[in-house]
Amino acid sequence: MNNNKNRKLYIIILIVLFISILIVLGYIFISQAIDGLYQEKLNYLMELSVKSSQNIKKQINGDLSTIDAIATFISDDEEFDVSNALSILKNEMNKESFKRMGIIMPDGTAYSTDNKIFNFSDREYFIKAMNGVSNVSDRLIDKSDGKEINVYASPIYQDDNIIGVIFATKSQEQFSEAIKIESFHGEGYSYIIKSDGRPVVNTDNSNSIGYFQNLFDVMKKYGIYGEKFDKILKDISAGKDGDFEYVRNGIRRQLCYTKIGVNDWYIISVVPVSVISLQSNRLVESLIILTSFIVFVIAAVSFIMNNTLQKNNKKLEKLAFYDSVTGYSNLQKFNIDAKNIILHNQDSCFVMIMIDINKFKVINDIYGYVEGNNVLKSIAEAINANLTKNETFCRVSSDNFNILMKYESNEEIIKRLEKIINNVNCYFDTYKIEIIAGIYTVIDASLDINVLSDRANISRSIAKKRNDGCWYHFFKEENRLNILKEKEIENTMEKALYNGEFEVYLQPKYSLINEKIIGAEALVRWNKPGVGLIPPIEFIPIFERNGFIRKLDLYMFESVCKLLANWNRSSSNILAVPISVNVSRTNLSSNDLAQILKKISQKYNINPKFLEIELTESAVFADVDNMIDIMTKIKNEGFLVSIDDFGSGYSSLSVIKKLPTDFVKIDKSFIDEVEKDERGEKIIFSIVSMIKLLGISSVAEGVETENQINLLKNAGCDIVQGFYFSKPITALEFEKLIKK
Repeated sequence: MNNNKNRKLYIIILIVLFISILIVLGYIFISQAIDGLYQEKLNYLMELSVKSSQNIKKQINGDLSTIDAIATFISDDEEFDVSNALSILKNEMNKESFKRMGIIMPDGTAYSTDNKIFNFSDREYFIKAMNGVSNVSDRLIDKSDGKEINVYASPIYQDDNIIGVIFATKSQEQFSEAIKIESFHGEGYSYIIKSDGRPVVNTDNSNSIGYFQNLFDVMKKYGIYGEKFDKILKDISAGKDGDFEYVRNGIRRQLCYTKIGVNDWYIISVVPVSVISLQSNRLVESLIILTSFIVFVIAAVSFIMNNTLQKNNKKLEKLAFYDSVTGYSNLQKFNIDAKNIILHNQDSCFVMIMIDINKFKVINDIYGYVEGNNVLKSIAEAINANLTKNETFCRVSSDNFNILMKYESNEEIIKRLEKIINNVNCYFDTYKIEIIAGIYTVIDASLDINVLSDRANISRSIAKKRNDGCWYHFFKEENRLNILKEKEIENTMEKALYNGEFEVYLQPKYSLINEKIIGAEALVRWNKPGVGLIPPIEFIPIFERNGFIRKLDLYMFESVCKLLANWNRSSSNILAVPISVNVSRTNLSSNDLAQILKKISQKYNINPKFLEIELTESAVFADVDNMIDIMTKIKNEGFLVSIDDFGSGYSSLSVIKKLPTDFVKIDKSFIDEVEKDERGEKIIFSIVSMIKLLGISSVAEGVETENQINLLKNAGCDIVQGFYFSKPITALEFEKLIKK
């Protein structure tokens, strides 16, 4: 009996021990799983916060693009009229979710679509827009109804001048709606703050702290200070994201802060820890309740946990590695996949291609963002359908796509790209999709994927600038070096102007009657310390593209005025002669150009008859009526005017006769032809004869041989310049030459 009792007791002890071991093992297992799930939830919270910040930024950028497009549309009217502009804005109000729109004049007077007039001259967004920056304001109080709003502002340009600002207000409720956390059973909430803690968008969630003046002050109130508080300030100051746990009203809460990328805004997302841990707590409760079925519970929990983790991982993977518009790989996943493909297929040749859609913004503006997204999806589908094994692609941003393809020949790559775009155009009847492609042949497989992408992007930029009708460009090493060289020039041009590195060289002009100097053309040379003279062909085109040519033109004009003033004051009896100065097309857009030139010449007491303003043929013939007006103003101030490069492009003597010009400079290409055949001579005779009939003096440039001199004399040409007499020389050398 005792043995049976002892045996039963032993069995019971074994069972209890076994169950206890299972419970302990189950508890350990569940605890580890809970920690993992809790961390997954924290990561998910951070992902949601990042996603919310991206949505806010995307919404703001979309709204700014809309307003920029409207501003461009309004600026296209030749005569800007506030009433017409407001009519356009009222129509747009029906399409967009703005509370109010309007026009702000340069003095700050604002006219709104609801027929109200305000003074916004002190508003920061207005000041930024008048300085050429489209922007969105921080939280403001609506002057009309006292409610909280954010304001978008975009400059209106006309002839490169800002003539006003479009503004559009958006209620805080719209931003509040955009940042609501769509998970955690409504317990989570978000709001937006500035980097100094002041609120931009509050939340109406009942669990939040409500309205506040400064979040950092509230943190201190709830005991968040010391190292934790200093880290938050340091992170936000450095533009970093982060999270931390704190206690408010006896409830542990998890807070994430994420930079939005607009102004200095941060999105703050908060969820109670108990909500994050809810699923884990239920698992523990189930373990306690179902002790008798512990084995089954452990198996069931294992299955549930595994399934849950897989689902969460899939969600995270989708957020982290897939593009939200196309559904295919994003840039991060592309970089990983492309690196692995190249690494494991070193016997194959690859090309990195970057494409963008030509005039994609027009599609968005005309047909809307939904249609624009459909185009992007169609591009992605077409690319995916035409890729083979060990090839991949992604949407980089906006309408830019990266493609890693196997390479056999340049022709084969172009055919594949043409096939892709033909497939895309099968989907659309209203418009035709065109692409621009930059192509880099992967020579060094060890290069980082970002480097390959950068070089493809360089090629894409070059293809975009081409004027020969070709929509693609294959990368050359010289392309990268040219970009670096151009960047170096742009980085040093302002300092060079300040330091006087741009020097005036003069090429003498000679009368063909007596072969004496009767003038000179001022030419710029960049004398860079440690480098020497840089030819104009290396920097003038860059300055024309970036607008710096405006400053350089006026610098050269003033330098010539200084030179003439020095000659007038000189005791060496230097005979002053007219000097011609080139004015670029960019400066011709200024209506007060004549007044600017007059003011500079008066500053140095220079008689305008000693200053000749040279305008290129291409600039004049691009807008003849406008040029006649500009040239007339210049002539009325007493300056001489000449047309340069006559015959190089669009020249027409029927138009020349309308222009108030003193000189016509015959392009060097005509002069070079005179020695080739008799036909060239006849052309020169005809041109010179007709110019003289118009009462205009003729100037031949680029004269290099005696034969050319004799022919031009016989033709009756008035003035010549070129290497036959003299190359461009320094001002000091010119002074010696003119004395001689």
